Amino acid sequence: MNMNDKKYTLSDEDTIVVKFGDREITLHRIIATEDIYRADGKFVTVKAGEKGGYVESRANLSDDGYCWLYGDSQAYGNARVTENAVLFDRTKIFGNAKASGCAQLWEKVKVSGNATVKGYVQLYGDTKIDENALVCDYAFVLNSIVYGNSQVCGKAIVRFSAVTHNAWVGDNAKIEGATIYGNATIRDEATVCENAKVHGDVDVCGKMIISQGMEVGNAKDDILS
Repeated sequence: MNMNDKKYTLSDEDTIVVKFGDREITLHRIIATEDIYRADGKFVTVKAGEKGGYVESRANLSDDGYCWLYGDSQAYGNARVTENAVLFDRTKIFGNAKASGCAQLWEKVKVSGNATVKGYVQLYGDTKIDENALVCDYAFVLNSIVYGNSQVCGKAIVRFSAVTHNAWVGDNAKIEGATIYGNATIRDEATVCENAKVHGDVDVCGKMIISQGMEVGNAKDDILS
């Protein structure tokens, strides 16, 4: 750390104005004040003087770890980027959302509401994580929406899909082009794809495959394995 224990400063010259709720707020480009090293201390992830993305205030980006905003990424509201989480491209995190661990946000991802992304998650495309959703561990999400109280965990892969309400997707489950909602659980090595829908109190587990527009749900005792 430098003498002020601050790894970046806020530019007053390079600013943008964004609409947040019913008000407009000013975001400031961040500029590294020192070389920022990876946790092992052997690799510089950001060089002193390098410009990063935009924040509303220093509260949005921690001085600890090698967390950083690259490109034109943005963090504002009460959002927090901490530890080793990184935002790239045009990603945004706002509201009360949190990114921590080694989370990576790419392209046009948005994390908002009270959502949390942490661990080694990788989020890509037009993915939106909102409300009280949690994405953690080694999950991979592409061009999907995850919101409500839903969770995507483990090594789950979610692509071109919606995971909502209280749904849980974990372990090595794969979701592609499908909708998971209600209290549905998708786990183990199960796959849901090709416009299929799973909802209610269904538990899809083992190596079960639900595809080709199938709809499974409603009955409380539905357990597929």
